[in-house]
Amino acid sequence: MVDSDQEVKIKLKLCVTLDLVMELLSFGENMKVIEPKSLAGQIKQVHKKAYKQY
Repeated sequence: MVDSDQEVKIKLKLCVTLDLVMELLSFGENMKVIEPKSLAGQIKQVHKKAYKQY
């Protein structure tokens, strides 16, 4: 775990579920998924799709 004035990094072992994805999306621009790449890509695609609606 990294905790500083600039960032907080945590590492969790979880199953990727729709509930997890929705919870992560609720943080908006205040959160970045680093690993696994597949989850990071999924979050990115949802944000892209939402952006294109405006």
